[in-house]
Amino acid sequence: MLWWLADDPTLADDIKDRLDHEPDVYVSAATTAGRLPMTHRDPFDRMLVAQAQCEDLTLVTWDENCRRYTVAILPA
Repeated sequence: MLWWLADDPTLADDIKDRLDHEPDVYVSAATTAGRLPMTHRDPFDRMLVAQAQCEDLTLVTWDENCRRYTVAILPA
């Protein structure tokens, strides 16, 4: 979300456009990720994966490690 707010070139243009026009965009503040396997060591990314799994959401990320989990991914 910070990339979108800052118009950071790291975030793909089609994702920026989607965030500009999609009324149902969810931003995770934090969630518990303690039950996830330690496939990814970054605790914040693990929280994002857990949130996406719990809410049946698609995670937008460029991080290849997140793809190891059972979660819908939209490459950034």
